[in-house]
Amino acid sequence: MNRDELRGKIEAVRAELNALAKQVGIQAQAVLVKSQELDELLNQYNRNLKKGEV
Repeated sequence: MNRDELRGKIEAVRAELNALAKQVGIQAQAVLVKSQELDELLNQYNRNLKKGEV
């Protein structure tokens, strides 16, 4: 995934997370799962940044 695709995916998942939290509540299991998905994308972005790929 290139830099722009990764940034777009991060923003999309962040928006999904916010909408989901408003819909089902911040402590719902689905929110945790979506948050973990966002964390992994952010970790991937940071790894790429360290390698100079972003």
